[in-house]
Amino acid sequence: TVNASIVKFGSSGEHIGVVSARGLQHKGDRLHFSSTAADELGKRYAWKWLEMTGGLNLSLRTIVGSSLSPPFILTSLGSHHPEAGEPKDASVLDQ
Repeated sequence: TVNASIVKFGSSGEHIGVVSARGLQHKGDRLHFSSTAADELGKRYAWKWLEMTGGLNLSLRTIVGSSLSPPFILTSLGSHHPEAGEPKDASVLDQ
């Protein structure tokens, strides 16, 4: 599936990462994120960038926890069908 390929590609090197779009809402067109969801996706990108560049310390990880790094929904590749308000799952960050 496309999402599985994105996650595989995003895990293929040290200068590329993937963040999940799990739980983020769209504007009603199943294509564009709502403004709240876009803000959250930006936070997830920032968190991934900090992980990739070594900018996270134990204190920050303790305060934020795993909220900015939700798991991907790829347990049985291609079997997940997003709900009406849920966009696709994977989003790529190229450093």
